[in-house]
Amino acid sequence: MGNLPITYLVSMEVTMIFKAIRTAILVAIACAVPLRAAYARCDAPTVLYELSKPSKIWMLTSARSDWADEGATPTYTKSKTAEVGASVTATVGAEAGVIFAQASTSIGVQASASYSVTNSQSFSKPVPPGKIGRLVMYHEGRTFKVTKKQFVPPCSYRTVYTESVDAPVKTGDSLWVLQTQDRKSQHFDQLTVAVFHKQKARPTTKAL
Repeated sequence: MGNLPITYLVSMEVTMIFKAIRTAILVAIACAVPLRAAYARCDAPTVLYELSKPSKIWMLTSARSDWADEGATPTYTKSKTAEVGASVTATVGAEAGVIFAQASTSIGVQASASYSVTNSQSFSKPVPPGKIGRLVMYHEGRTFKVTKKQFVPPCSYRTVYTESVDAPVKTGDSLWVLQTQDRKSQHFDQLTVAVFHKQKARPTTKAL
């Protein structure tokens, strides 16, 4: 190559440099394609709510009679509206609508922020000796845990919180009981008076 012109040698070097640059660009593109694909596979929701398996509970409503002495028969005519609201923390309350909507689809629970029902049925039950008593109404609800998770690039989640939720169901059973209190020990007992199935809820706009 010692006899080749200098201009030719320079041309060869430039050509080799361009080939090297081209090869580097092609390698970079080849590596970027699977990288983009990997990010595409992690194109996940920004926020996730994971709900645990629910359990049935009875939630105390606003419907109740006055306390009555032993031997008396407290009576409650349910002509007023019985109401009960969900029990959640302030953190969960701000996102209750989203959580209850997901509960309906993911765990099959028609939970709501509040429940109310109005009808005119009457209930009565004698108070046992040595006690005072009153009639109270419970409504069917569900308790479950909700875990909120926040997306963290490139492909993971961090837990924001895990909280318990007690919420009335939109359509469920209502339970009337005689709640009694021992005069001496102050101990509470409850005797079932009546169970009414699939009470129809009256829609409310009550906020948490």
